[in-house]
Amino acid sequence: MIYSMTAATTPDERDELRRIENILFDDGARTDGERNDVEIVFNAVKYMAILVTNDGGSRRQPGGILGNAVALQREFGVRVMRDTEAVAYVEEKIMNRDEIARIVAHHSGLSLPDWIGKD
Repeated sequence: MIYSMTAATTPDERDELRRIENILFDDGARTDGERNDVEIVFNAVKYMAILVTNDGGSRRQPGGILGNAVALQREFGVRVMRDTEAVAYVEEKIMNRDEIARIVAHHSGLSLPDWIGKD
């Protein structure tokens, strides 16, 4: 588990917290868990992080963070994804990195780095 302290100290940050809360919960955050969800999203937005979660987006819980991923990205630019999506994203980035290294090696005549294909 990761713990972060929410430092919403400016009027803009407090407004952002309220806007996130309105997206996640029509009637406002009523429980500690719901307030925690709002703060998790706020911190991901504030620090421009990808938010990896399994919260919501299911038949049992259609809303939550995942169920509102599109609205959160549209409104705040934050990417929200499941753990499996995050793994696929990282694997794609590694493949892109390796392909660029292959192209550079080919055009420069240098040897391929020894780390290619070892991730």
